[in-house]
Amino acid sequence: MTTDPTPGPLDGDDDLMAELADALHTAHHPQYDLIVSNAQDAYCGTPLEDELARLVFDSWKAEHAGAIRSGDVRPPVRTLAFECCALSVEIEVYGGELIGQVGPPGPALVSMQPSAGEMVTVETDELGCFVLPRPPDGPLRFKVTHAGGRVVTEWTRLHFPE
Repeated sequence: MTTDPTPGPLDGDDDLMAELADALHTAHHPQYDLIVSNAQDAYCGTPLEDELARLVFDSWKAEHAGAIRSGDVRPPVRTLAFECCALSVEIEVYGGELIGQVGPPGPALVSMQPSAGEMVTVETDELGCFVLPRPPDGPLRFKVTHAGGRVVTEWTRLHFPE
């Protein structure tokens, strides 16, 4: 009995590893940019003295279950709320801008840091209110500098109604 010396489609470990490497290089996770931003932030981004404000409310997630049942589309305004021990940040995505408020009210600097693009910083008014321009597409986070220190939100994505 003789064997055919012609190699098959994946003959041997080297061929299998080459196929696997090729598949991994061409694969693209749908949340790739967010994953990379979070990894970079965890490795070298946020100073340890910054307090992390977690996303505690997202109106699209809260209304998502009802919208699926009713067949409605997402509302034109999206509200996000971030909280930590020091303060809260509420942001409404409305039209082409972000309207927000820091609580407790008082003077603060609010910075919007997109993963790609320039950071934009604005001052709050005496009520803690602020307006930011529409950010570029992709993940972003907010930094709030106030009398008690600095707070940074977790990374999130915003989607604007067309």
